[in-house]
Amino acid sequence: RDWSSDVCSSDLLQPAVTIRDESVTVARALLTARGWDGVRPLVVFAPGAAYGTAKRWIPAHVARVAARLARGSHATCVLVGSRADAWTTRDVCARVERDARSHVVDLAGETTIEQLAAVLALAKAVVSNDSGAMHLAGAVGTPLVAIFGPTREHETAPLTRAGRHAAVLTHPVWCRPCMLRECPIDHRCMTGITPERVLEHLLERQKLQRAQGDRRMKPQPALVRSDGAVHLDPVPAVDLHVAVAVDPRDAEDDDAFGLADAFEDFGFPVLRILLDERPDGFRHLGDGLVKFSLGGITAFH
Repeated sequence: RDWSSDVCSSDLLQPAVTIRDESVTVARALLTARGWDGVRPLVVFAPGAAYGTAKRWIPAHVARVAARLARGSHATCVLVGSRADAWTTRDVCARVERDARSHVVDLAGETTIEQLAAVLALAKAVVSNDSGAMHLAGAVGTPLVAIFGPTREHETAPLTRAGRHAAVLTHPVWCRPCMLRECPIDHRCMTGITPERVLEHLLERQKLQRAQGDRRMKPQPALVRSDGAVHLDPVPAVDLHVAVAVDPRDAEDDDAFGLADAFEDFGFPVLRILLDERPDGFRHLGDGLVKFSLGGITAFH
C-alpha cells in the first residue's frame, strides 16, 4: 500500500531541523573527498535499522536502485547510518554492479547527527527504512520514500516539514505488521517491495517538489572562458539552472541527452544546446556565448 505522510497536516505535527552553514560545508567536503563531483544529484539511502534485520529493505534491492540511479539518472548515491549499520552498507556496496560502483559513497559511521542532517539536506531524495534517519530526513524536508515492513506505518510514519512530502511504501501480506526483530519465515513484507516501485516513487517525489515552488534562478548573465575568468555579457537572463551541450555531429548521443533528462528528473530546469561549432571553442546562444563541453555541463547563464 502506498500513501503520503502529508495527511498529518496539523502544525503541531510538522517538525523542522535547521542546519548550520558550517555543517553543510563539512558535509560537502566529506562527500567531495569520497568522490562526489559536486554536480551530480545526490540520493541518500539509509539501509540499516537498529531494531533488527526485519526492518531492513533487501540489500540487493537497495543496490539495484542505486545502480539504476547512478547509470540512468547520473546520480551519486550515498549510504548513511551508524557504525552498527556499516556491515549492511558494505553488503549493499558489494552488490552494486561494477560499472556503477564508483558513484556509490558509503558514509556509515562517518558522520555526526548534525553532519548526517546536512548530507540529507544536500540530497535530492532519500530512501530509508523505518529508522532515525527516516525521521531526520522528514524534519530536514528532503523528498522521502520510507519503506515499512514489520512495523506499523500508521504509528511511526515520518512527519514531514511543512509543505514537504513523503511516500510510505508497504507490501500487503497476512503476517504484517508483526513487530518482530527478525523474520521467522521469508521476509515477504520487504521482498515484495520492488526496486521498480521505489524508483517510480523517487521520480514522483521530485515532480511534487518541482510543482510546489519556482526553483528557477536569474543570475546576472556571464561568460565563463577557458582561462576560468568570468566576463559579464549584456545578454537577456535565461531562466535555467543547467545547460547541457550536445555535439551536432552526434545529436543522438544518449549520454548527453540522458544527462539532461537526469537533471530534469531531479528538479533542475535544463536548456539543451544543439548549435553550430565555432573555431574559438564557443557556441552562440542568442546574442551571447556559452562555453561548451561536449556531453557535459556548461556554465550557469
